[in-house]
Amino acid sequence: MILELLDTFTDLATPTGVRSDNPVATKISVTWLYDALAAAQDKLTTLRSETLALEFAECGYRVGRLLLVLGDDAAAISILRESCRTPDLPDALRTGIRISLAQALRSAGNYIEAKTELDALFADPELGSQPYAVCLVTLALYERDHRLLESAREHCLQALTALDAGGTPYHAILCCLTLADIHIREGNLAAASDLIQRADDIARIRTIAWFRPAWWAIKARAAYVDADYKMAAKFAAKGLSAEDNYGDLAALSTLYRIMAAAYERRHERIDDATDARTRAVTVARSRGSRLELADALFELGWHYKLFANRPTVRARGSGLLFEADKLFQAMGLETPVHVGSVNPLL
Repeated sequence: MILELLDTFTDLATPTGVRSDNPVATKISVTWLYDALAAAQDKLTTLRSETLALEFAECGYRVGRLLLVLGDDAAAISILRESCRTPDLPDALRTGIRISLAQALRSAGNYIEAKTELDALFADPELGSQPYAVCLVTLALYERDHRLLESAREHCLQALTALDAGGTPYHAILCCLTLADIHIREGNLAAASDLIQRADDIARIRTIAWFRPAWWAIKARAAYVDADYKMAAKFAAKGLSAEDNYGDLAALSTLYRIMAAAYERRHERIDDATDARTRAVTVARSRGSRLELADALFELGWHYKLFANRPTVRARGSGLLFEADKLFQAMGLETPVHVGSVNPLL
């Protein structure tokens, strides 16, 4: 049962197909995913010892995808690279592995390697329409991270057109939420609202709960940018409650950050804001993207400097800002400019 669940989830999460009519696939809990990962890793150990190369690569692909969605980028990169080195892989499998590898490299902040992998995939004349669309979404996320919002928006729109012609509901939701996030950063809240609703419609029709926390995070970010800080905190709280059931853990740090920012803007519940900021860093250190960790550290550092009463705590804020700056430099990104009382989440 667990291995069937693993296959179903990785079908949802990869560009090679989807069994969206399977009710099990739509209600996958994080606990199930960890159980599936343990079972698959046991199988992987057996396959390695038996030197079954193709079976090992197929299982490694599934393990890599699970590690990626559970936020362990380093382990995902390691097994996906090992799987990709297997000789004589079927083209579809190798393409799926390389797309997952590009996604993991971007999440890990290894942007040069991620872009190199994406460029090679785009240069493949045999790249199918759905893998092409997934590559476009990954490229858009890369560009969003580098604040290249115009090109990120264009690539997301291209991906959405391709996915409308025959993509999986998983990737359609991911693309809608990514494009909504880009619109919010550009200040186009009306366009973002339409995409948030579109993602919700797809999720409800397919009863896919995995993206619910990320969906609440996008709604919270939109409310925050619209200066509706009360609703931003409320939406973030709803997203955090969704994490307890069937939700993507990658959104956890973002939800804490938005909740804290909303409290700070309203100059209330500062102790709760401090707690949320601290939790955001703790979660980001263990799962989520490297950029998420840098942002969480940056914001906690400024929070301490602005709201802490004790000089020792304010000094701790300087240390966190130094750590964040080192991370931004290591990723080849500019450290954000502090604006106003808190980082504007843009």
